[in-house]
Amino acid sequence: MQQRASKAVDAALLRERKTVSRNAESAVINTIICILIRQFGAVATFRKSKKTKNTIKMTVPESLILNGESYDQAKIASLNQNFVKEILGEEPLDITKMNDKQYNRSKEAQFNNGLLYLIKSLGYDFTIKQTKKAKLTERFVKITVLKTPLGVILDMNKLTGIGAMFEKLISDSFGREQSTQVTFDNVNALNIPDIPAISSASVNCLANNENEADMISYSSVGSQCNVPQIVYQESTPYYQMPPQTYQDYQYNFQQAEPIYYFYS
Repeated sequence: MQQRASKAVDAALLRERKTVSRNAESAVINTIICILIRQFGAVATFRKSKKTKNTIKMTVPESLILNGESYDQAKIASLNQNFVKEILGEEPLDITKMNDKQYNRSKEAQFNNGLLYLIKSLGYDFTIKQTKKAKLTERFVKITVLKTPLGVILDMNKLTGIGAMFEKLISDSFGREQSTQVTFDNVNALNIPDIPAISSASVNCLANNENEADMISYSSVGSQCNVPQIVYQESTPYYQMPPQTYQDYQYNFQQAEPIYYFYS
């Protein structure tokens, strides 16, 4: 009887650990998509899918337009080759001969790794979590922190909060429609002090100023271009810590497991 109870406890702990791990994966992907829209003017299209309960859902866009270039899931996943070779110093796996379970997990890994490669190319950096190397599937690279171009550290607590906040925004955007397009205007209202919102119009306005000193003199409120000074002047403190909002989006990770939605 005692042995049976011990096995039940072990199984519960394993499920909880697995759920927390996969929620971390969802949080990172959601945060990166949010950054691409909020700071780089990307436009993302999402398709409605089944909701998850008490977990963070991975919001994988059906398409993403960034800097005039269109990315679908396959194109983002193709960046995995660059990531594996340049960042990991390894060779990507051939997934065509894998079984269905291995193939699906490898496709998820390719998308995740491709997204990490994309955000790194835009000036962000990250710390890779040391995990056991996968033998049968492409490695799903997990990170412990995401670092902004100005050196601000987003740890997993903050990534989880931002990821959950962004998921709720996407979920609320559908209404009765089966798809939704998310732009800067949608994510601008989110209270994320770590990731200041920068409209493409503001960035273009500042870029047209010939005098760089004038560029960093604009304040974030009431200026001609209305873009935060902190984005262009590293000597300025990144932000004055406001009342914390991430706790509003904490989940109970001990129940259902997250579901991944990748569209063929």
